Amino acid sequence: MWNHFEPREGQWYRWSLNGAFAYIQKKDEEWRAGFIRTGYAEMTADFRGPEEADPPDDMETVFSIGKGKRIALRPYLSDKPYLVSVQNSIRLLPGAETRFDVTLPPVVRFEITKDETLAEAMPLRLSETWFGDTMSGTLCVSLPTSLVPRVRNTPAGGEPENSEAEQDPESILFSDALSLIHCEMVVRNISKVPMDLDHLAIYTDILNVYEYKDHLISDTVVMDGLSGGELKMFVRTRSHPAYKKITSGTRGGVGEVLIHRGVDFLKTLTAIQH
Repeated sequence: MWNHFEPREGQWYRWSLNGAFAYIQKKDEEWRAGFIRTGYAEMTADFRGPEEADPPDDMETVFSIGKGKRIALRPYLSDKPYLVSVQNSIRLLPGAETRFDVTLPPVVRFEITKDETLAEAMPLRLSETWFGDTMSGTLCVSLPTSLVPRVRNTPAGGEPENSEAEQDPESILFSDALSLIHCEMVVRNISKVPMDLDHLAIYTDILNVYEYKDHLISDTVVMDGLSGGELKMFVRTRSHPAYKKITSGTRGGVGEVLIHRGVDFLKTLTAIQH
């Protein structure tokens, strides 16, 4: 699905992305690409490609010139934050933590190489929401789903699972929609005051994307609530040999990022109380 291949001259190819579609055609150094997007409610289980198929007559196409014989459709996370609500407002007391699993719609790119992108689009139609003021606000991709917290497992007579340990791939509940990217989040309150969670803005542009048994998964996002009301974001890269990295974030391999951008905005979203 996500590997490079050599298209036949003049032939259209199609990728089926759970109800959305991506098309590409090559003629010498001329490339034509197009996307048919879909909504969350219209998603299907159809996930395959590339396969020979002509596009609809009314599909808008992007025309590009580029050398190279091989092409790949690659999934990336959006450079805009994903805004997602928590199913029920959660209060994290000092020292407490919770986990969330969220499936994120990717931005897919037709690439000759990583630095040569012919066309890109987000297959799912999502609204964008502006949060914050003109100084610290930012534009987010708004997800229609809600986060459900997952507490640490505590075996009978044992200790809670290590929050620093990487989750076993076989224990992850992946989405049936194989075009979506599974993201695990850990939110920890290391301050001395309670922290109320209503919404989370997930900055994902620095995350790598991996493949595991046809599923997509990102690095783990860890957010620490600090006493000053700031959030410190850690990125835990995947090290399990079962994961195959297929795309790198804009700063792949970053271990820790102090979120300076939009600090007031993030305070608002997470409703940190003092």
